[in-house]
Amino acid sequence: MDKRFVGLMALLVSLGLMGIPSAFSQKAGDVYMWDFNEGSGDKVTDNSKQMTATMGTALTPESISVSNTDSPSGKAGDRSVQVNGGLLVDDSQSPVLNIEKGPITMEAWVKIDAITEPTDIARYGGAYKFGFGNNGALLWTFLGIEDVFSDTIFSPDSAWHHIAMAWEPGKGVTFFLDGQQVDFKATTNTDRALQSHILNIGTDSGGTSALQGSIDRLRIHKAILTAA
Repeated sequence: MDKRFVGLMALLVSLGLMGIPSAFSQKAGDVYMWDFNEGSGDKVTDNSKQMTATMGTALTPESISVSNTDSPSGKAGDRSVQVNGGLLVDDSQSPVLNIEKGPITMEAWVKIDAITEPTDIARYGGAYKFGFGNNGALLWTFLGIEDVFSDTIFSPDSAWHHIAMAWEPGKGVTFFLDGQQVDFKATTNTDRALQSHILNIGTDSGGTSALQGSIDRLRIHKAILTAA
């Protein structure tokens, strides 16, 4: 295991969810969204104020997550995050992203400089993720079960783009790029059982293969969204 990640994990502060009912769960249509607008500190919180992503303190400066003033809107106060060593959300105390049976839509704005290996935008619980193959193909994965590749190849150009993937159980995965449906792949597969209650943002579960660029407005829905 990467020594930098071992050090990072040792210093991560787990999510505190005191006061949240243990029966809380995500309902159909609910969305969890990280805007990454904090600008300082070591945590970013979603719109519900219940899901905190911990940046932690890395052993090497190049692994520290960095807040950027650059954003898709370009408006003052709208920020993004350069992931570097990765962001981690632990919702094990009251799982709200335990929606592995779907439906699920995951979406984010990304500004990517290069793709040199399979790269995650986000993954949850060792069960489901969305991101890119090593050639830039849009990719939805049922971890340990199936990689669902789009025929659409994303070409990094250091500009902001919106990526979304919607999985409808029993039917398949619809892929969106910049608000337009670009592909659909049929599959009747489903996720394996959750391996954890950890959401990794911008890296794989080992904290490596970091997305080379920035992320903004990451959203996870218990719903099927369309281009509209």
